[in-house]
Amino acid sequence: MKPTRLAANRFPRFYRGGSAIDELRGMTPETGGAFLPEDWVGSATTAFGSAVHGLTRLEDGLTLREAIEADPEGFLGRRHAEAYGGSPALLVKLLHAGERLPVHCHPGRGFARRHLGCPWGKTEAWIIAGTWNGMALPSTVAPRAISGSASSWRSAVSTAPDGARPS
Repeated sequence: MKPTRLAANRFPRFYRGGSAIDELRGMTPETGGAFLPEDWVGSATTAFGSAVHGLTRLEDGLTLREAIEADPEGFLGRRHAEAYGGSPALLVKLLHAGERLPVHCHPGRGFARRHLGCPWGKTEAWIIAGTWNGMALPSTVAPRAISGSASSWRSAVSTAPDGARPS
């Protein structure tokens, strides 16, 4: 299978931001882009309450979700397809919050299964690319700083709580 070029995948959110994503991608900011703080990279996931927002659209008009469902092994590999079917089981976001975000929490897999009818929780891992005005992250946000080799990153992910594991 050949690599597939993916366009930026941004849609309005309730909070401001996004200029750092424009800068990272070498793009001119979009009109009305003050509320485009997220780019869902290669997404087969929809935003809560939407049937379409969040899905990456391919050059041929299909969504990435449709393409993966038609050929899960081709897109995800045999082992992953056997374990998760046509679901990537992952959402990658570029995020630039231009303001403080409200306090919120995400369910683990067990809670999501029992109460939300969803097989996935929302365990997060962040790579902080930069901060502004000397901002520091509180220990509750960054309980474990990881530096060094790819194996140290993989080790940290494989010991994530609530059974979250890389495939």
